[in-house]
Amino acid sequence: MNRTTIVVMSFFALVVGAFGPIAVGADLYATTILGHGATHYWRLGETAGATAVNLANPGMNDGVYTGTYILGQTGALSNSVNGAFYVDGAGYVSVGDLGPTPTEGTIEFWMSPDVVENYRNPLSTSGATGGNEGFRFEENTAGVFHVRAGNESGVNHTPYSMTTSLEPGQWYHVVATWGEPNSNSVRAYMNGVQVVNSSFAYAFASNLANLEIGRGFSATDGGGARWWKGMIDEVAIYDATLDATEVALHYDIGMGVVRNDVISANFASGRTAGDVYAMSADMVAGVVPVKHWNNLTGATNSGGVTLNDATGTATTATIAWTCNGTYHTDGNPTLSGDHMMMKAHLDARSPTDATVTVSGLPEAITAGGYDVYVYFDAVTDTGLVDTGYTIGDETYWTKDTSTFDGLYVQAIGATRETATWGSNFAQFRHLPGSGFTLVADSDTFRAEISGIQIVGVPEPCTWLMMAASLLLLLIMRRRKPM
Repeated sequence: MNRTTIVVMSFFALVVGAFGPIAVGADLYATTILGHGATHYWRLGETAGATAVNLANPGMNDGVYTGTYILGQTGALSNSVNGAFYVDGAGYVSVGDLGPTPTEGTIEFWMSPDVVENYRNPLSTSGATGGNEGFRFEENTAGVFHVRAGNESGVNHTPYSMTTSLEPGQWYHVVATWGEPNSNSVRAYMNGVQVVNSSFAYAFASNLANLEIGRGFSATDGGGARWWKGMIDEVAIYDATLDATEVALHYDIGMGVVRNDVISANFASGRTAGDVYAMSADMVAGVVPVKHWNNLTGATNSGGVTLNDATGTATTATIAWTCNGTYHTDGNPTLSGDHMMMKAHLDARSPTDATVTVSGLPEAITAGGYDVYVYFDAVTDTGLVDTGYTIGDETYWTKDTSTFDGLYVQAIGATRETATWGSNFAQFRHLPGSGFTLVADSDTFRAEISGIQIVGVPEPCTWLMMAASLLLLLIMRRRKPM
């Protein structure tokens, strides 16, 4: 994709207990998994030692890294410092017996295959004797990946295809559920999308008898042919079925398009009162690509509008702006969320500058300081934009004669003489305080602001507080016994 991407890592925590120190990302993904009721949760982010901690119940059903493996690899989540573990066909995590299979349940994990080969299993609950008992996930050389459900003996079992185009080196979010809406129902999701809605003709195995992460079927089958090759991350088990909305949310958070440390605003009004280019909640846009952009209309709003974060949740932040006009470009808004965001803009005409004031930013964004991204675009391929954008004592200038083509180009020149030609965004780094005022200089006829993003920067010294919050969530959340 032709996109300048900025990856901002979220907060992290170091949880220390009797089981020793482990690296745990106290991020939105982890708190969401636990908040949705995971009864077992192995983040697989350890960097040393042989214990894979069950974050949902530390010290209970912890896993043991076994065989040959590599810890601390770059994980699946785009907005977390938590890592993953890697195996090359000779290592796995042994968890053991998790007890009776719940009437309703969910298995969830992320995986990245090194190779696409027959009988590679990233996870199974196949019991002490292996085989097709319980639940097992498997790929084959054709790129088919399926979840297989088996009865108590494993004699009766059914594969359910989740994809036919598995590719090496790609991360996949895998979810399988059972027992809802009917007792024999089987559903599965790949990358946030439901791909299986079926049923199992037999009784599910009575126990999740022998959970192994990194191999399946049996320990010795084919000399280890069903051992996984690749990475595995963020394994969770629930004694309830995640619904499609929850699964999609987990995937979106994992991909970083839903975040609580980003606020994005789209100035949506065009040339006339009827021209409004509003972004839908699921549109992804920005140098920091997220969903849930706030749509703002009109040339002026001095009273302030409450802003939602990139989870769609209202925050304490408000935005007000003054400008003597709005306009839109001749670019195509239907190509992507980015094009829609860049379509309309505040359009200050000389001698009136455009001013945007943001106040009351929440601590999730301000704790470690924050970056502000300002987006702008030329009206047509023949119109010249020659504008300076200022926050505090920092200014960036652009000169642009082309409409947005899907490529973000950063303005780095600090004066009109050093303006960056063809640029369409400016980044103001590490701002302090709970608000700021942006001024767009219209001295050269017009100044345009298509949108802004406010992105929190991690504050390392907050890790103890974040860890405490995560542990408190573990204590307070309600779980059914498993």
